[in-house]
Amino acid sequence: MENNKLNTTLENLYKRQSFGIKLGLGVEQRLLERIGNPQNSFAIIHIAGTNGKGSTAAMIESALRNVEIKTGLYTSPHLIKFNERIRCSGIQISDEELCSLIEDLEKEDEETATFFEFTTALAFKFFEQKGVQIAIVETGLGGRLDATNVVSPILSIITNISLDHSEYLGNTISEVAFEKAGIIKHKTPVVLAKMPYEAANKIKEIAKEKDAAVISTEENVSISIGKHTISTIKLSVETENTTYGQILLPFGADCQIDNLASVLTAIEYVFNSLDIELPVKKIKEGIEKTQWPGRFQLIDDKAKIILDGAHNEDAAKQLVKTLNGLRSEKGIIYIVGMCKDKDNYNFLKQLKDSAKTILLVELNNPRSATKESLENICISLNIKSDKTTLEEVIDKAKKIADDCNIICITGSLFLAQEFLER
Repeated sequence: MENNKLNTTLENLYKRQSFGIKLGLGVEQRLLERIGNPQNSFAIIHIAGTNGKGSTAAMIESALRNVEIKTGLYTSPHLIKFNERIRCSGIQISDEELCSLIEDLEKEDEETATFFEFTTALAFKFFEQKGVQIAIVETGLGGRLDATNVVSPILSIITNISLDHSEYLGNTISEVAFEKAGIIKHKTPVVLAKMPYEAANKIKEIAKEKDAAVISTEENVSISIGKHTISTIKLSVETENTTYGQILLPFGADCQIDNLASVLTAIEYVFNSLDIELPVKKIKEGIEKTQWPGRFQLIDDKAKIILDGAHNEDAAKQLVKTLNGLRSEKGIIYIVGMCKDKDNYNFLKQLKDSAKTILLVELNNPRSATKESLENICISLNIKSDKTTLEEVIDKAKKIADDCNIICITGSLFLAQEFLER
């Protein structure tokens, strides 16, 4: 396909971002009605949560695909290319298919849908056209009023909950949990990941109101940790119903252990509901094949450079926990760039005790926090830091590092995107 046509089509799509974030379901519902409600043509596993929902979705999709179920995967944001957001059987939507669908959908968009509303409808139409059997759908923001919440899933999953996007979702864990729990549907089970007590309580309360069974991963899954490297964790896993033996988790981050518990709980529910024997070996193989870039990704083994898209306080806490289990006493060299609308203070505060130094950069994005604003926070926290550029930062980090140091690039998925593009 001609690059000019693709670029023009995508430019028009991205212009919809200027409409901002409009929480609500009306526009999405009416747009989907005009294109034949494609979301009703396949089964859906719907996932909400603050952290971990993308990794959870990716592992479920990889496992189901490995048992020859035709899968759809809808996630956001993308790292390199828009097409990453929409996949069928592990393959990204092609440029040709994307352009054709955008053109068709624009003819039906009578209410000027936002970027995310339009993209969600586009994904559902693509899945219908491809004959997807099960789609794994990740919410964009929150849950209750998120554009994806027009679906009638066979199962909902709520991953770990913490404070993020407070301007939309609330200033307490309970308020955020209320918004996330909005994806729970009447008499539709919900998988509940390990999370703060007040969040779990709020979700259970809403599930009870909707007569939805709650399946707790903490009660259902038992995991013992074996050898832990930067890029993998060897685990011994069993659930109430199944013994999996050893699973080599293809991620080095501790938080993925809790995500795995959600994955196995969800998959077991799907097979039990279909009254099909669980293909344990194939499920394990599928999980071990999962690829999910930008999440505790080892991008340079020799220099021990890790890329992680953590961008809120809880994610930073989980990141540091993992790094502390891998690092030397000499500390970690962090490369940090963040969006100005995030809680930069509490994010950087989590890095303080493990940091040898923090190298501060600006994102190539209008939402970027300035290096000066991040430096002021580091000064207030008594963290050693230095300002630099994206072009020079890796060389600078390597000069500071010795054989024992880990270099960790973090603070934003936009930053992860820029490094992967390089």
